[in-house]
Amino acid sequence: MPDLAPLKAWAKLPQAPYEEVTWLGSTEQGPPGGLRVVRSNYVNEYRLSESGALLSAAMLPTAGPAALLPRFELEIHYLELLAEVDPEQYSANPPTAYTKIVK
Repeated sequence: MPDLAPLKAWAKLPQAPYEEVTWLGSTEQGPPGGLRVVRSNYVNEYRLSESGALLSAAMLPTAGPAALLPRFELEIHYLELLAEVDPEQYSANPPTAYTKIVK
């Protein structure tokens, strides 16, 4: 799924600029049910459990070139994010059959 911002934030990767962020659900009666991030051409919606765990994510195209993209929606049944990130652990090298092209 493109632009899964919570994982990008956890991995300390650059984020796409956003225009507005709003909570989904009431924060007065307990934890919010999620958040909506409005970007120039699409909206991301993230659903959270009561403990704040990420349950689902959606990328909904709204305008511009993104409007031609398909909707992306995913449900997360189990996800554990480590408190400390070791970038070396997640740096994959391409298989030897592939050639890296640098422009």
